Amino acid sequence: MNVAEINARLLDLENTFKAKESELTDLDRAIGDGDHGANMDRGFEHLKEKIDDQSMQALFKSTGMTLMSNVGGASGPLYGFGFIKMASAVNDEIDHDNLKQVLKAFADGIQQRGKVELNEKTMYDVIERAREAVEKNETV
Repeated sequence: MNVAEINARLLDLENTFKAKESELTDLDRAIGDGDHGANMDRGFEHLKEKIDDQSMQALFKSTGMTLMSNVGGASGPLYGFGFIKMASAVNDEIDHDNLKQVLKAFADGIQQRGKVELNEKTMYDVIERAREAVEKNETV
């Protein structure tokens, strides 16, 4: 995938988060403060104004900075830091081998920023399991 394809997919997430806002909020309300849907919607709404698609590295870094600045709660810093870590691992085009490196950087960023380990019932559990599946060429 090239920078234009990743840019389009990131910008399309605004539509996904807008459509799923109430569902995410309901899920978060059961275990947290019930603001995850609104926070993710707000973060990705700001992305279209701030995204830098000059290079793959700039794309991931600007996404990370935008999420850190605009997504409230713990999610903004966690996802944002994950994207910033991906910027240091991504090539100009993402093939399967680079995808594995990028997902590892993202998972490592979440683990580092969140100070978590596997099986602590955090978002890292899901992210790391998905990364492992891609590493093994399994369907995610």
